[in-house]
Amino acid sequence: MTPSRLFLACLLAAACTAVPVLTLAAASSNPTATMLPDSATLARVNDRAITVRDFCNAYYASPHDVRPNADSLGRVEYLNTLITKEVLGLTALAVNRPLDFGDRNEVREFRDQALANVLYQRLVEDSVRVTEQDIRDAHKQFGYDVRVRALVFGDRVTAERVRRDLISGKTNWDKAAKDVAIRAEPAVWLQRKDIPTAQALVLFAPRPGNYSDVVVAGDGCRLYQVLERRTVDIPAYSGLRRYLWIQLRDATAFPYVERLNARLRRRMHVRYDTTNIVHAASKMGDTRGVKPGPEGARVEITAPMPELTPKERESVLVRWDDGELTLDQLLTAYMGRSPFFRNGINTFETMRIQIDTMIFGSAMSRLAEELGFENDSLTRVVMAKKREEIAVMHLYQDSVMSKVSVTPETMKAFYDAHRPEFKSFARAVWAGIPRPSQPEAMEVLKRLRAGTDPATILREDSLAGRPVGSIRDQSENDGVPYTEAIFEELKPGESTLIGPHSDGSYAVVKLISRTPRQQLSFDDVRSLVATSVQNTQSEQILHEFVARHAGDFKIVARPELVMSFNLRDISSEVHTDD
Repeated sequence: MTPSRLFLACLLAAACTAVPVLTLAAASSNPTATMLPDSATLARVNDRAITVRDFCNAYYASPHDVRPNADSLGRVEYLNTLITKEVLGLTALAVNRPLDFGDRNEVREFRDQALANVLYQRLVEDSVRVTEQDIRDAHKQFGYDVRVRALVFGDRVTAERVRRDLISGKTNWDKAAKDVAIRAEPAVWLQRKDIPTAQALVLFAPRPGNYSDVVVAGDGCRLYQVLERRTVDIPAYSGLRRYLWIQLRDATAFPYVERLNARLRRRMHVRYDTTNIVHAASKMGDTRGVKPGPEGARVEITAPMPELTPKERESVLVRWDDGELTLDQLLTAYMGRSPFFRNGINTFETMRIQIDTMIFGSAMSRLAEELGFENDSLTRVVMAKKREEIAVMHLYQDSVMSKVSVTPETMKAFYDAHRPEFKSFARAVWAGIPRPSQPEAMEVLKRLRAGTDPATILREDSLAGRPVGSIRDQSENDGVPYTEAIFEELKPGESTLIGPHSDGSYAVVKLISRTPRQQLSFDDVRSLVATSVQNTQSEQILHEFVARHAGDFKIVARPELVMSFNLRDISSEVHTDD
């Protein structure tokens, strides 16, 4: 019996001897059994139920690398984890340790964010309705391409005014393009699948001759005119259903978000310095782009940090009742985010969105207070969970970590017992040469096996303008392509053919040299050994602690049901409002 199953047996035997711990065979799936609904209860600790929905949500919210397998043994192990969580939570609440100064600050900051989230839920999310028919109507848009032309404006107000004038006949497209727009873009054919989420529903809704709503994009505010349509084969509905549901929810939420933002601006008496924002935005570049390369398209992340004078950095972008925001403050916060999560700030509208994100937080929590959302059921639930989380962390520190003892003797004993686990990663020098077809790849393979230096072939490829491979010196933990071939199959000097890839291409790989794993000394891995000893001891102490306290609660568990429900990511499912 594995340690996890042994611990589950001890826990249930101590807490509820009437509930047997089933063997793996008894807990296995029955293909003829009716699957349990998401509301079905798998376990209960006092009055706290663990339902199928709770199990699925917690399982997929946990890091992928620490989840147990989804087989019966793994599911029983994870059910035990959820039971342990409830035992710890109830035990921590029973201890009733007072919050210290740091705890109170943490609760206060969390409360402000929680109130802002509940405000958004009640004023935006609760108003969004997407039905199955809405999704089917949007799916029809994949049955045709559209030919459109566009005018690009620097701000939304101007774009909306021009749209109204075009519809009313006060102006025409050519005049607006010449007198008002930043630029006019020529007519192009667009396919529904290629259009970003924010634009797709807007562009494909108007009939030929009509104008779209204004679209805020990374390089300005666009107004489109649909010129014509052409019929194309429509993809299967099932493959697009979830994608369309997300798009429709975003589009439906947008006016409610705008309404909330306008309300916050009025409350705070927000005053944007349009001149400073336009100037600052003109200094910014694109945050990312897709660039072609020898190994396929890649996303390039750029850091839009322009050369700015001290005066430009000190320029105020926005003022409100009790504060202001400078360009330097905006860029400091902006650059503090991961490049993968930075949106563009190179137009007035996109920079204003970033500004709003930074200044609306406290105003949202204050508005939520005034609207009585502090007593909302959602707020009460998340605040109770936060206080319990803090209590559990203190309990863990006081009852588990305080009893961990990492000494030179325990570290040396652990190292000696696990010596084979403490080795360096192997390294390899290898060459990869791409070819578009198998015959061309075979020709390269023959040359390498005949003794041609891979550097010679790479140089020839470069001179001929072909996609060029590379010679790399990498560790096996560097995310090396073709890891199995390089570190397990090939011997130094050998070459092999790998492919075809998804695009039909091949790679010829030659292992030039390889350094095997080396035994690391105790001094080399002292800190790693210390961490391992601490983790081993703390896990054992925690198991013993939970086993002792499980008897304080009434625990009823149904491990025989773990294979009787569909384990899936519920948060990714489509939930229509029919």
